[in-house]
Amino acid sequence: MMSQDLSSKEDPVHELANIGRIVVHVEYAYDIVDEMASNPEKYIDSLYKLSRLVVKVQKDLIKNRELFEEGTKNKVYEYVMNGLQRWALKVKEFADYISSLSDDRKREEEIKRLALLLISPDTYSLIVRDTLERIGGIE
Repeated sequence: MMSQDLSSKEDPVHELANIGRIVVHVEYAYDIVDEMASNPEKYIDSLYKLSRLVVKVQKDLIKNRELFEEGTKNKVYEYVMNGLQRWALKVKEFADYISSLSDDRKREEEIKRLALLLISPDTYSLIVRDTLERIGGIE
């Protein structure tokens, strides 16, 4: 299988992390990321666990939509929901990319890079987490 040319496409590691970090920080799923970083060969198990949490976060966001109806929070909500809806596609792109790497060391580095990006908070993940926590909207 040919290696993907990242200069002509989006970085599948970065794209997946942009969505996944929201789930990681809203659900405090740091243990899943730690597991991925320490056992990169079992990354599929970690992505499976994160995928289950994606569904939960979507449900929590839909249930608490009214908290995100004003100004910037509305834009955050739309961005996050669009991302969560693309999770399956981004997981597939990431898995295809990892499978295309013939060097085991490079594959491990890319999985660890995903873990690093997942654990790094961004504005979106912090706004969603703080908004849901303020009213106890996280189940």
